[in-house]
Amino acid sequence: MISARRSYLDLIVDAIGTGAVPMYSDIQGKLNYELGQSHRFSLLSISSFDHIDIAADAQAQDEDDVVWNADQHVLGASWKWLLEPRGIRPHIPGLQLY
Repeated sequence: MISARRSYLDLIVDAIGTGAVPMYSDIQGKLNYELGQSHRFSLLSISSFDHIDIAADAQAQDEDDVVWNADQHVLGASWKWLLEPRGIRPHIPGLQLY
């Protein structure tokens, strides 16, 4: 399963009367796989991307342009091993990236 979205403020920047709007988007995905009758594997990924660009006033001499980019990524995995019909033993390794 995959899901994605993004902001659309940059499309209406003239209508709202500002020169700087944040642009952000994210994506999520999940994969489930049965490795056999008693083993289940799951993989989850979440990522986000943020950006804003603020241009300094051309007549102001003491102002600088501001550019901000931030990306975040998280990845997780889960392995469930059914030991017997009444119980599940989870193994949950994880990895987190910034």
